[in-house]
Amino acid sequence: MDKWMARKLATIGALFITAFTPALAQIHEFNIPPGNLQKVLEVYIQQSGIQIVYKVDNLSHIQSPGVRNATSADDALTALLAGTGFKSIRDASGAVAVVHNPM
Repeated sequence: MDKWMARKLATIGALFITAFTPALAQIHEFNIPPGNLQKVLEVYIQQSGIQIVYKVDNLSHIQSPGVRNATSADDALTALLAGTGFKSIRDASGAVAVVHNPM
C-alpha cells in the first residue's frame, strides 16, 4: 500500500471514530457560573450541545454550584447537579432527563 492510500485510510478512520464518539464522553470547556438551576441548565445545553428534559417548575428555586473546567458533558452535568437534590438519568435511546433524587 502506498503512503497516499495509508494516509487516506488513517484520515477516514479518524473521522469515523470522531463521528461516532458519544457527545457525553467528549471533552468540552465549560464555564457555567453558580446560580438558578434552570438557568444553569440552559447554559449547559448551549455549551455542550446536549439536549436534556426537565420540569421547569421543579428547578426554578434550586441553586446549582456551576462548573468551570474541561471535562465530559456527563461529568459537567453531574457537577451542576451536586447538592441540588436532582440527578440525571439516561434511557436506552440516549435521552437525558433531570429528575428529583430522593435521598
